[in-house]
Amino acid sequence: MNLFCRILSTLSKKDELRIIHAHRNLKSTSNISVGKIAIARDFAIVLQDNGWELKLIGHNPNFRQLSRIHKNQFVKLAAGFDGYMALTDDGRIITGPKAREFECGFEIESLHGVRDVVGCEGHTVALHYDGRVTCIDEPGGYEGPDKFAREVERWNGIIQVACGFDFVAGLKSDGTLISVGRHYRRPTWQGIVQFDAFNCYYGNCYTIALLNNGKVIADYTDEVDSWRNVTKVCVGNNGYTVGLKSDGTAYALGNDDFVREVQSWHNIVEIECKFNFCTIKYAGF
Repeated sequence: MNLFCRILSTLSKKDELRIIHAHRNLKSTSNISVGKIAIARDFAIVLQDNGWELKLIGHNPNFRQLSRIHKNQFVKLAAGFDGYMALTDDGRIITGPKAREFECGFEIESLHGVRDVVGCEGHTVALHYDGRVTCIDEPGGYEGPDKFAREVERWNGIIQVACGFDFVAGLKSDGTLISVGRHYRRPTWQGIVQFDAFNCYYGNCYTIALLNNGKVIADYTDEVDSWRNVTKVCVGNNGYTVGLKSDGTAYALGNDDFVREVQSWHNIVEIECKFNFCTIKYAGF
């Protein structure tokens, strides 16, 4: 885990990126030209704002730069157990290392028109512009998405997706959730505009949502009920939680050190939680 802290010092200066471990006293700050970041269990992949260059944070012996076989830029990354996939600006998926059925740097030709991609230890999930959802085989994962693929192929009208070790959840255009997975208890909330959900190794599933009335709701705590002016919510392992506020500050739930650290941050433009880590992207100073 300490590698997360050490490698950041090698990155170039622009926006400020902070990484904090939710359950240990580990944190790091660096200036980095961050575009997007994908978090895995013990590594992260940073897409720099040139849309092409990737940086490894942490340790992944299988890490290799994606082969540039096209002129399009990457706009999103999804990290899994020990690999990653990249979404191009024209809606295609390019594979990173350890993709079970594909070589590094090659396009998954069966997928096109993709607007978002998310990953976890068991599978990677693609959301299409037309509201369809596809499970992609996981880079280096466990059982792969076969147990979910047929179910999610029937979904339509989906505007956001999230996944954990053994579930996939989608936000429908009517503001309700749909899901597949034995251990995921889908909330029956309405009026959802953004949500996040996570679990790890068949552990407890955590779901949090931002509602169209400006309120925040979660199925694992009522401490978020008082949160206001929130623009994005995210949740990681053991229910540690961050809510980005419209003024560039953030709410947080977790241990005391984690909460104090997050609440001291300002000028935040993006947040992401996954596993035991939270990343915060600042506006450049």
